[in-house]
Amino acid sequence: MKMQNVVIFDLFGTILIEESHNWNNGLKHIFDMYLDTDDFNEVLSVAKMFKDRNMNNRSITYEEPKMIDQIKLFQRQFGFIKETSIDDVEFEFLEHSRVVSLNKGVKEVLDYLKKESVEIYIMTNTIYSSKAIRRYLDKLEVAEYVTNIFTSSDFGYRKPHMGFYDYVFSKVNYNNSLERKDIIFIGDNLTKDAIAGRDFGFRTVLLNGLKDSLIHIDKRIIITKNMLDFKQFLVDEFIYISGFLNNYSISDGPGNRLVLFFQGCKRHCKGCQNEKSWNRTEGKRIHIEDLVIDVLHKLNKYTRNITVSGGEPLDQKSQLISFLKKLKNFEINICLYTGYEFDEVDLLILENIDYIKTGEYIENEKNTTNGYYGSSNQNMWMKGEDGKWIKMIER
Repeated sequence: MKMQNVVIFDLFGTILIEESHNWNNGLKHIFDMYLDTDDFNEVLSVAKMFKDRNMNNRSITYEEPKMIDQIKLFQRQFGFIKETSIDDVEFEFLEHSRVVSLNKGVKEVLDYLKKESVEIYIMTNTIYSSKAIRRYLDKLEVAEYVTNIFTSSDFGYRKPHMGFYDYVFSKVNYNNSLERKDIIFIGDNLTKDAIAGRDFGFRTVLLNGLKDSLIHIDKRIIITKNMLDFKQFLVDEFIYISGFLNNYSISDGPGNRLVLFFQGCKRHCKGCQNEKSWNRTEGKRIHIEDLVIDVLHKLNKYTRNITVSGGEPLDQKSQLISFLKKLKNFEINICLYTGYEFDEVDLLILENIDYIKTGEYIENEKNTTNGYYGSSNQNMWMKGEDGKWIKMIER
């Protein structure tokens, strides 16, 4: 089963920047094109009645009306002068009442997430249906990126209602492989997006959060200045892993060790025993701090040793360095398996580990006598008490 990696976006103020919003422009369009009446003031009156009945208290009750219901009300009240679908009228109302543009950097973020095989969803407060929103995004040439769209109109309640969050999570987590903390949710509203998403358990990102000075006291909410800042967060703070070995191992480095497999390897050694780890995007994308917590939970008082294998851990070098530094703060004994030679390994990596096995796997030099080595060309190194590295000769 392919591991899911998910990012959920708010829409207005996050993906889209609103340049103007004029409700009456939408009313005027459907009055001109569809309604069988010559009295625009009467249309305005019916629209006001609908708004007073359904929209004035939504900030208190969080109940969300449907634009489609208003259009049906118009149809009953006035009739249509030509045959058309309710969906088409809804979309045209949206199209004529709002002028928007893509937020700067959105395409770069969406392109990056698509390349990384991350599923993209939208969760938005709006009276419009997901069908209308998708058509709207299609005109802006970004609908193709989006796996699914969830609108408060379709669900019936608005953010920050926890029921809406729970509904979206149940739909996104279609194979029951995700925890809430695995999902990144980005929005521009402190209360409805950042705080509500955090309280539900998502890893929340507040876009342009610098304007909300109070949020700096809450480290559970990530603040990004703009979309390109958000992309950098996605690149820097996450690692792709395949998972952990089910049991502790005595053949993956000295002692009894927990074994963690990174996902992704560009070397593609002939005869590799772990070809499933080659494609990075088929692994689980996990925040570095969450990975450290997972490691600490899996270690116990009898074993404070871990081996980081792959895949090829050095193919995610900057993320690996960050992970090793955080792990070393807890005085964990770390062994690293890599296909690179010793002199190709970054000093920042060597500073934060205790053992390292180096050298690519060569099938015709396969070793079957010592579990540390896959082939006889590989070497195991140990850091001495003086910090100098010593080659362990035993085969």
